[in-house]
Amino acid sequence: MLARLNPAPPFVSRRPILRLLTVWLLLARLLPLLSAPAVQETQPAKGTSVSKLSHLMVEFSEAVDGVQASALLVDGVPATSIQAFSSWQYLFFFPSASVGVHQFSWAPDQPVRSHAQPDSVGIPDPWSLRVVSRTPTVALQISRFVADNKSTAKDQDGAASDWLEIFNPTAAPVSLQGWSLTTNATGSTGAWKFPNYLLDAGERLVVFASGKNRAAVTNELHTSFRLKKSDGYLALLDPSGTPASEFGPSYPQQTTDTAYWRDPTLPDFIGFVAAPNAGQSPRDSGAEFAEAVVFSRAGGCFVGSATVTLSCDTPGSMVRYTTDGTLPTLFSPAATGPVTLNASTRLRARAFAPGLLPGPVRTETYAAIANS
Repeated sequence: MLARLNPAPPFVSRRPILRLLTVWLLLARLLPLLSAPAVQETQPAKGTSVSKLSHLMVEFSEAVDGVQASALLVDGVPATSIQAFSSWQYLFFFPSASVGVHQFSWAPDQPVRSHAQPDSVGIPDPWSLRVVSRTPTVALQISRFVADNKSTAKDQDGAASDWLEIFNPTAAPVSLQGWSLTTNATGSTGAWKFPNYLLDAGERLVVFASGKNRAAVTNELHTSFRLKKSDGYLALLDPSGTPASEFGPSYPQQTTDTAYWRDPTLPDFIGFVAAPNAGQSPRDSGAEFAEAVVFSRAGGCFVGSATVTLSCDTPGSMVRYTTDGTLPTLFSPAATGPVTLNASTRLRARAFAPGLLPGPVRTETYAAIANS
């Protein structure tokens, strides 16, 4: 009797296993690249127009290591020097740029390396800035605009027209005779002209961008154009046709009932803010802003010297201060420790944080008195 043989085991292909191994190896190489640190924000903001350009603040999405001045290329030429404000915030210096569009890119041989994950490296995407020749007669501003209005304002016809706001930050009234608004980035052709309206010091004037073309000083003001919801341009031109304030060369996609806002004291800071009703004063605090600076002691009198600690609860924030009464900027001293006062001082402070607009300016006055 013949022995019964067990059937041969089925052939097991190794191809699926090899494919899985290949995919795993590819993912192991790609994941660090996909999560690589990126340029989250720049000041001046990407794609905007400025009158002067000799330095640029770059804020990364996370803490990074080994950033050198030569990593930033301005029209293909390395920056000349660098100052680190924090592990995620770097200020680059380069020769003053001429009028025109300038391209910013990252040197391919100097990738950005994550501090937390050293294997995570990447090359930031390029961007551009434009330098324009401008000598406006008065520093009026387009302080904000809403290009997708649904509920923040209704015009006299009951329509939810888009709107913008003109702000006079000066200490004197300004006549708008000869001033105009345009959405034409190449010149003043087709600009809508203001009537002879006197804009008081500190006044905010709402103009509806409805296309209804109404310019009677005794009525609501309506431009002859509408605002684009993305890739648009908006400028306020002084009587000579020079841009005094602009959002360009191309502002980003706008969202419903949200204002695109410019900081009145630091005009390079531009961002989105939930819009209050047209005509109401804009906010300088909320989810879009760094929190207010906390002073360790209130203003008042002191003998000899006094120390004040400045702090902010916003993660990753940096507090900057001044002692001469001027407004704090990104270039003001950083409050990395207690501030020592030896004379009467008006101390002003403001917090800056990555991905957020600057927080409100806080001010305290300290008076030194003699030790009798």
